[in-house]
Amino acid sequence: MSKKFNGFESNMIKEALRNHSKKLEAEIASLQSLDKNPIFAPGFFDIAIDDIIKKVDSMTLKKDRNV
Repeated sequence: MSKKFNGFESNMIKEALRNHSKKLEAEIASLQSLDKNPIFAPGFFDIAIDDIIKKVDSMTLKKDRNV
């Protein structure tokens, strides 16, 4: 069994991370619209998840990377 992701696995993980980031950012915006102070600043999850996506890319087979 390979220790690296193939293209399909990599794309599934990255798409899930992007969707999760959108959901979290929407939650932050929703809290702000209610005049509440969320623990995380807007954009935090976009940056954090971009870093995770870079790690996924580095753990993907070279032939399957779309970098």
